[in-house]
Amino acid sequence: MKPYPPPQWQTLSATAHKTDLGEGLPEVVILLLSEEAYKKFVKSKRAAMKFLDDLHVLKQKLINLIFADLVPSVKGPGGEWIMIVTHTTRSTAVVVGWQLPPPQPPPPPPPPLSQSDLRKPPSKRKGGMRK
Repeated sequence: MKPYPPPQWQTLSATAHKTDLGEGLPEVVILLLSEEAYKKFVKSKRAAMKFLDDLHVLKQKLINLIFADLVPSVKGPGGEWIMIVTHTTRSTAVVVGWQLPPPQPPPPPPPPLSQSDLRKPPSKRKGGMRK
């Protein structure tokens, strides 16, 4: 078996990467989709094929698409989706995806200082110095 060089990844955008394994071999595309884009992507097989064809990153137009495995986050909806798309030599896309956990909400702001605390130097205020 003739060894072939390791895949070279192309960054297509901040949310898309691709490698072409060579002439007569599959391509692999990794996408990072928002929850909204994901819902449009998985609406139907036809919608997913159009989405991928409209990116213009595959060697040829898709003939078929198979959703192999889509795993939502166990921590709830709202996170981005990582989609791995293998484009076979028969122009079939096999899609595997999983959802990242939703983003953490920002921490609550510190309680406001009272007027009497504001008049004191920072070292004498309740709770010590604030950062």
